[in-house]
Amino acid sequence: MSQAPEYRGRINDLQIIRQKIGDIIAQKPCVEKSKLAVNGNDIMALGFCGAEIGHLLNELLDAVIESKCANTKDELISYAVNLGRRD
Repeated sequence: MSQAPEYRGRINDLQIIRQKIGDIIAQKPCVEKSKLAVNGNDIMALGFCGAEIGHLLNELLDAVIESKCANTKDELISYAVNLGRRD
């Protein structure tokens, strides 16, 4: 409380930020390929091979992060098939 008046709200701001971070962590968001509900074997089973598997997994991760697709096996496989049709 010994801070200048314009900085006194910092403790409250910090507590709000900590709460938001805690909320995000509690949601366990998918932010890496290893957290996807599908893996390379699932993608290979769809007929993809080689480097396109890694590329497709990256595309799926982006889709989940951007909320274009839910991180469920069924939705990711459907999304992957549609991506394959566009390429």
